[in-house]
Amino acid sequence: ELGFRHLIDVHRHLKITEEQRQRFVELYLAALDAVGMPSDRPFRDAVREHVEFGSRVAMQNSNAATEAELHPLREVPIWTWEGDR
Repeated sequence: ELGFRHLIDVHRHLKITEEQRQRFVELYLAALDAVGMPSDRPFRDAVREHVEFGSRVAMQNSNAATEAELHPLREVPIWTWEGDR
């Protein structure tokens, strides 16, 4: 297993812009429709929250010049939504 450190490393020095981050979120959410994922609001809101958060972490890490500038997160959070209960 490559682990979370690998995920950090693959984003390093990519210099992701806010415009690219927003486009990634847009395409990710469009992919949900393309593959027929549930369209209920709680599920979609949870996915959007996850992708927004993760893409912001990736953007920060992609622009970090030093280890100290990396986002402090070192493991993927567990995400749930109302329909998951």
